[in-house]
Amino acid sequence: MNQPPLKVIIAGGGVGGCALALFLSKLGVQVTVLELRAERPATLSGGFLTISPNGTRILGALGLVDKLLARDNGIKIPFLSMYDSEGMFLGNVPQGREERYGFPSILTARWDIHETLLDEATSKGIEVIYGAKVREVVENDASVTVRWTEGDEKKQADSDLIVGADGIWSSVRNSVYAHIGTVAPKPTYQGLLGVGGVVPVADVPGLEKFLTPALPMAMFHGRNGFFGAALFDKSGTHAGWWSTYESPERAASEWQTPKEESMSEVVRRQKDWAFPVSEIITAVREFDFSPYVVPIYEVEGLKHWHTSRMVLIGDAAHATPPHSGQGASQALEDAGYLATLIRQLLLQTEASVPTSAQLRDVFAAFQEARQDRVNMIIREANRRGNAKKDQSALSMFFKKWAMKTFFTLFMSEGMMDHWFGYEVPGLKEWASRS
Repeated sequence: MNQPPLKVIIAGGGVGGCALALFLSKLGVQVTVLELRAERPATLSGGFLTISPNGTRILGALGLVDKLLARDNGIKIPFLSMYDSEGMFLGNVPQGREERYGFPSILTARWDIHETLLDEATSKGIEVIYGAKVREVVENDASVTVRWTEGDEKKQADSDLIVGADGIWSSVRNSVYAHIGTVAPKPTYQGLLGVGGVVPVADVPGLEKFLTPALPMAMFHGRNGFFGAALFDKSGTHAGWWSTYESPERAASEWQTPKEESMSEVVRRQKDWAFPVSEIITAVREFDFSPYVVPIYEVEGLKHWHTSRMVLIGDAAHATPPHSGQGASQALEDAGYLATLIRQLLLQTEASVPTSAQLRDVFAAFQEARQDRVNMIIREANRRGNAKKDQSALSMFFKKWAMKTFFTLFMSEGMMDHWFGYEVPGLKEWASRS
């Protein structure tokens, strides 16, 4: 008699959640994804991001690298350029060449990586429920009961386990800690605000020569913040931009503001910076596109990633500040690592549904294997974030010359091998699975 397949609910249909769903579907696992967004966005939204070779290696195991690169938005980024706010060139920083790591670093719109994963999930018959807000997870020795709302309607389902891939404000994290008998740590504000969007390249004369396919991203460091610009579409018609600066914390409802208010602080701080920063800011104010506003929070030192039937991945387990450019890649690593451990467990046991003790051991091994690596990356991200805060003229003088000296005399591609060259143990075993 055939036993029923393992049932898994994944809270969160972002990069990590969808990637994990695709891996598990290869094992015959019955997967349901609960996604908070009310519907699948139909147009470009959510800014853009970089997926480094350690992340695209995971996409490669799912057969999705070429599919992502085939989209309108998605270009390889071997290096980026660094400048100070006066236009002084500081150096080029390796981002992960395909020739060195076997997989490229890809700069893409967040919407495009989500669409690539969701298209694949749809083709594999994975159920994605939109507008699903997880309220509570109750665990017993045999299963978990997941309760969520869809609009005004309350729903629930039993599952063998739940994966919390629901981001920094994770509801599943709260249930993990409630099951343990304590209160989950709350995200803390880093004191930095990110504002960004897109701008037509044609609206910034000369930008097409400044940002090129060989060097598609430029970053600018100044006394009162940070500014970045990058090509991310193959046609070269639009560039992404973002500004990061110190800002006091507000109530959650007060972060999203009208365009002019969102841009006012960017204008005040950076309107006189060197080309193309000033010109991009001017063009953005005339372009009909509302900037996104992202307050930067983190959850420090999360001790508990799991119970026996609940486990956290991605920002739910280890919120990675954006300054490292590793958020999506670490979520992908989590998905690949956890899926590989589950695969090994299913191969070792005769039962299609593991026991609570077996799952707890897998989740403990997952946390032990992943925690030191993500903590190392978070520490570096925080160091970079602190460098974007307001500083004196003297501090900025020493900072820019230290950066220029380092990039000129000491920087090498090999220094990033521990980030970009990382491979999840057992990942190659997925290549033979359709």
